[in-house]
Amino acid sequence: MNQAKCGKCGGKLVLESYPLEEMLVRKCFVCGKIDNYQELSREESRRLFRRVDGPLPRAS
Repeated sequence: MNQAKCGKCGGKLVLESYPLEEMLVRKCFVCGKIDNYQELSREESRRLFRRVDGPLPRAS
């Protein structure tokens, strides 16, 4: 699998939610240069980013 590389420094591009999980941003892990934005619908945002309210369930 070919990993996308940053045009500025050649670093690895990663996906990050930005801001408040309404957008998905592809940016360089090394220098922080933003490559592109992708707006997310409410359903896509819920599917990708699950919120946990309260304590996490304990492993038995």
